[in-house]
Amino acid sequence: MYSIVVPFFNKSKYIDSLFSNLEDMSAHVLSIIIVDDCSSSKEFSTLKSKVDTSPIKDKINLVRNEVNMGVQKTRVKGVEISGSKWCFLLDADDMIHPYNIKLLEDHLSNVDESVSIVYGAKQNVSEDYVYNQEDFSNSNDKAATNINHIISRESDFLNYPTPPMSGLFLNSNFSNVMMDNSAQWGEDIIFYLDVLTISKFIFIDTTASIYRKEVLDSRGSNLDFNKRLTFIKSLFLSKYKNKKLSRKFMSMIFRCYYASRCLFSLVFKRVKSLC
Repeated sequence: MYSIVVPFFNKSKYIDSLFSNLEDMSAHVLSIIIVDDCSSSKEFSTLKSKVDTSPIKDKINLVRNEVNMGVQKTRVKGVEISGSKWCFLLDADDMIHPYNIKLLEDHLSNVDESVSIVYGAKQNVSEDYVYNQEDFSNSNDKAATNINHIISRESDFLNYPTPPMSGLFLNSNFSNVMMDNSAQWGEDIIFYLDVLTISKFIFIDTTASIYRKEVLDSRGSNLDFNKRLTFIKSLFLSKYKNKKLSRKFMSMIFRCYYASRCLFSLVFKRVKSLC
């Protein structure tokens, strides 16, 4: 079994869907850790009320940060509180596939200590989607029941989908990697580039998480220059290196790609403001 860790910051808009989804998952988990990252008093009050009236409140541990720590440090705090070897990381505006998740869970006890992440594909839904378990009851996503569809490799950024930070099983032994950069945005990108450099992963070809697309500010559209610069510095000052030239090369390609994307988006934003 595993724990679910949910970093929460001013996301009460999605709270009904979140809790409906968590209630469907509750029988399969050890605990649910919700860490509020210093939301407004009104938002936290809504969250606390939802926890207090939930039929699974005995499984939920609600914690509130005294100051805003950022999503990565909030995730790490939740992982540490859980005490579980495996934690499923879930953002408050996303959901877990209520049926396919079992296909991933079945493999957690069979992986060795060098595996940091077990993850699957994601399914996009609209921003205003209201969760309903029955929407997924006719899923034909059965490919992962065949062992030939279980992909276990050392870091290979080119052949397999990049792990989404919301919607993956994390080996808690690797959670400290989240803390090793100073970026205020893009910490998730830096994390998976770092952790996949030093560890193995398992990708299971089945839908595991449900993502809301086009959620405002999810791409860092309002970042100032200093935050972008800190992100780029953190990308290239990583202390996690790999001796294999092929993996080092792939990692550098991705770091250059994200750095360029970050800079070009700022240039585009400035040019657009002048038009």
